[in-house]
Amino acid sequence: MKAIGAPALFIFLWSSGFIVAKYGVPYADPMLFLVARFAGAAALLGGLAVVKGVPWPTNPVQLRNTVIIGVLMHGTYLGGVWAAIAHGMSSGVTAMIVSLQPILTGLLAGPLLGERMNKRQWLGMGLGLCGAMLVLSAKIGTPGGDWIAISLAVLGLLGVTGGTLLQKRWAGATDMRVGNAIQYAASSLLLVPFAALGTPWMIPSWELAAVFLWATVMLSYVAINLFYGLIRDGAASRVSALMYLVPPSTALMAWVLFDERLTPAAIGGIILAAIGVALVTGGKR
Repeated sequence: MKAIGAPALFIFLWSSGFIVAKYGVPYADPMLFLVARFAGAAALLGGLAVVKGVPWPTNPVQLRNTVIIGVLMHGTYLGGVWAAIAHGMSSGVTAMIVSLQPILTGLLAGPLLGERMNKRQWLGMGLGLCGAMLVLSAKIGTPGGDWIAISLAVLGLLGVTGGTLLQKRWAGATDMRVGNAIQYAASSLLLVPFAALGTPWMIPSWELAAVFLWATVMLSYVAINLFYGLIRDGAASRVSALMYLVPPSTALMAWVLFDERLTPAAIGGIILAAIGVALVTGGKR
């Protein structure tokens, strides 16, 4: 169950984040929503840490590293994703761009973490990348596929890649409840100026409340703890390869919920991505 159930649940929850963004954008300014979500997650996790008596970091270097990881993993990643979707990019295309993380992680994990992949795993990375590009090329001309939205999604991609690598390198000894509470608090503060630059707005509704609860509890708590746990227990490059399965899952959700069409090219890309993940995760450790 740990080997199969945890990655499967992570893929489902991580994929739902793009659907949550699609649902949440009509009811709240993206940056304001993320500020509130991160503040809520920080309060939730910080409260759990206090109740459990978990020690908080006192080393300035450890605290600094935790803040940097949070700014990248949460503030930059989710800020870029939500801004791209608010700009009109479909949830499927946004997920596909961010899913390029595995190839970047694989390239950087060697020099930064000392991780090495074999030829089979590199072949899997290549197939996954080809699959991602195939889906992206099939949708790049659709509404919301302009270069502003793409640049915002790429910013999110760089954030989650950097956060993943630094989490593996720096944060192994930090309790995840404390570490995540600090990361979310830092990310909330990071996005406050961006929320203030525009005209913050919010439409109170049951839909917004449901989106906020799912994003705060299931994504900011359950999903990120699964992700960090997988990184702690395995190579960052292998865990990141799971991201190639996020676009197929997101595309299926978007097809059911938003009637976003799956073109033959997109279906072919999904198949290639799945084969790539199987090669990477099935290669020698």
